[in-house]
Amino acid sequence: MIYETIVTTKFKGRFNIAPMGVSFPQIGMVTISPYNTSHTYINLSRTGVAVVNFVDDVELFAHSVVTDEIFPWFPAERVDGWVLEGAYMYFEVRVRDIRWGEERSSFLCEVLCEGRRRYPYMFNRAQALVIEAAILVSRLKIYPREKILTFFSEYEGVVLKTGGLTEKRAWQYLKGFLGGGENL
Repeated sequence: MIYETIVTTKFKGRFNIAPMGVSFPQIGMVTISPYNTSHTYINLSRTGVAVVNFVDDVELFAHSVVTDEIFPWFPAERVDGWVLEGAYMYFEVRVRDIRWGEERSSFLCEVLCEGRRRYPYMFNRAQALVIEAAILVSRLKIYPREKILTFFSEYEGVVLKTGGLTEKRAWQYLKGFLGGGENL
């Protein structure tokens, strides 16, 4: 199973924030599989550490896909990294093994520190759709723009029906990035 998180990495004082699906092959281990052209890949290769942030605010996913915006954070305890203040839970991790691939590589990481800050809010349908939309927007170089715009067209009604203000703002933000108009 893949869990949608936001992975933060740091190299030479420069922060990187990236929505990233991670998996848990065994207790105490996390697999992060970034594209080899990404900042996450470069930073993990260089430093061997990251923070896996579990967030339930879909605006963080939407904005981190489109911008290099740095969200409020605090220093990690066990790695040279940073934790998002909006994270309800986080894992500070260190790379233990790497499986190199042509397009993506998999970093098997050991959890060095786990932080739980609050109980998560349960995701509703609109939140899940915003996260999926953010993933699609992050892959504009892979998927045709028309396919992504079709997704927005097909699911906008669900977001409007089941989402709150935060989900609608995040949806509109991503849609605006694609040039999808201001009709919410």
